[in-house]
Amino acid sequence: MRTIWKYPVSADKQFSLDIPKGAQFLDVQTQGETPVMWFRVESENPPESWHFAVVGTGQPTPDDAEGDDWWHLGTFQMFGGAMVWHLFQRNDWGE
Repeated sequence: MRTIWKYPVSADKQFSLDIPKGAQFLDVQTQGETPVMWFRVESENPPESWHFAVVGTGQPTPDDAEGDDWWHLGTFQMFGGAMVWHLFQRNDWGE
């Protein structure tokens, strides 16, 4: 069944989540003061590991720091816009 699932965005600089295979990223925003991201998933699909990085404005992006291929998924603000964060996902396709 296709549904939309919500996942927390970790405060860690880099983190991984198991998300059903073939999921489609929809958005990242804060819900209240909690950063979350939404995916459209096929709930019966087996999980696969997705790798993420959260970078504050003015900080090195993960591709500069890690040398991997990272995709920008979205930007979200916290504390009334005082903090701006950028969510990246590592390109692991085909591995």
